[in-house]
Amino acid sequence: MCTKLCTCEWRELADSYSATFVPLQHLFDEACRRAAREHWLWDGIHPTAAGHELIARQWLKTVTLPGLQ
Repeated sequence: MCTKLCTCEWRELADSYSATFVPLQHLFDEACRRAAREHWLWDGIHPTAAGHELIARQWLKTVTLPGLQ
């Protein structure tokens, strides 16, 4: 429940500044089911190279205009 609450609060903050919200928590939750947490986040907070790739792909998926790839 905390994850959903926190995500909601981050989305509201982004909206209040007319910023794009890039959802990541669910992505890392799912990734940690496939490989150990340390594979994605070396200290539990900061992403590894694999974690940065997850973020980059989600960012592109979120902000890319339709028809551009």
